[in-house]
This record gives sequence, structure tokens and C-alpha cells, in this order.
Amino acid sequence: YKGKLFKFAAHNKSELKKFYMLDVSSSIIKRKNIRYKHKPIIVKAEKIDIILKNEKITKNTLLKIDTEGNELNVLKGASKILKKINFLVVEVRLKNIKTYNPNELIAFIYKKNFIWDSIIETGYARNGMSYMDILFKKIN
Repeated sequence: YKGKLFKFAAHNKSELKKFYMLDVSSSIIKRKNIRYKHKPIIVKAEKIDIILKNEKITKNTLLKIDTEGNELNVLKGASKILKKINFLVVEVRLKNIKTYNPNELIAFIYKKNFIWDSIIETGYARNGMSYMDILFKKIN
């Protein structure tokens, strides 16, 4: 398999954002229940369409989005890429999420002609399931 990891601040528009760093996860979304060890840094957030504009994207490209609560905004900035690919993995947060409703995120993905195929991974918190990594496949 030929994969690439892109460590960018992705969003639905190009703008400067605060980036909050943690040991295990970082995001442009500030969590209320977390004590950050470091002050946020300012980064330029970009659309996925811009971040990947020089990459060879085919229908067999798999795009994985795990942005700690910013998934819906990131996907809104990926309209060109979503038209080209057939496979999408998205972390769908179920608890402690204020930036989107999981139903809203899945409905957006469906509108882009993807269907839920399978759950790849689940994560748990003290009070139950916290997130799911879901594989979506393009409807042909």
C-alpha cells in the first residue's frame, strides 16, 4: 500500500486558527474538559481541496479524516476530493462533541454519495462509546 500522512490544520475555509496541542490528540477545536500544558499556536487552516491539489487522487484513494471534532468542517472543504474518491474513513465523535451532531455529519457524507460500509474501530470513555471510525464507500 502506498500511503501518505498529511499533518495540516484542515478546515472549510482558509483562515488563521488557534491550534491546541495535547500528547495524544491535537485540534483547532478547544475542549472544555481538557487542561492544556501549552498555549495554543496560530496556524493557517486550509481546505482539503487545497492541501491535496498537487496529489494524484484516484477513485481508489482512501481519505481518512480524524480531526478531534472538526470533521464536518473539514469535509465541507473537500468537495472536489470527495467527487474523485470511492473510499472515506471518518472519525464520528459520539460524546463530548459540541461542533456537530453525529447525524448531521453522516447525512452530509450521504449527500456526497457515500454509504456507511463498516465500523473499523471504536473508542470508549468512562461513560460509554466515545467515537467510531467508519468506512464509507461511494455509491456507483
